Amino acid sequence: MTLKTNNSQITTKSDARIYVANKINQYLDADKVVVWFVSGGSNISLATEIRNALHVDSYPGALHVCLVDERYGPEGHMDSNWQALLSSGFDPTGCAMHPVLTKTK
Repeated sequence: MTLKTNNSQITTKSDARIYVANKINQYLDADKVVVWFVSGGSNISLATEIRNALHVDSYPGALHVCLVDERYGPEGHMDSNWQALLSSGFDPTGCAMHPVLTKTK
């Protein structure tokens, strides 16, 4: 797969990690609020790598993390993409996390 951006071509997972992290950091460093929509499944490890490259600690609460897909069931169930994201080592510190599945009363 090749993704063409305004000034670069992304052909590898490493290129994607660098590009997305740089874009998010660009907005965080400009004191902007960023909403990051993360895909589940095979993209979870990439999202975790990207998170590790972000300047979130300098801008607590400025990065909002949401899933674009989820496997429905009780909160934290074994097949949950959100649970897989957290279990992969995604560090939620400093992020405003918005899980799809929540406990209801």
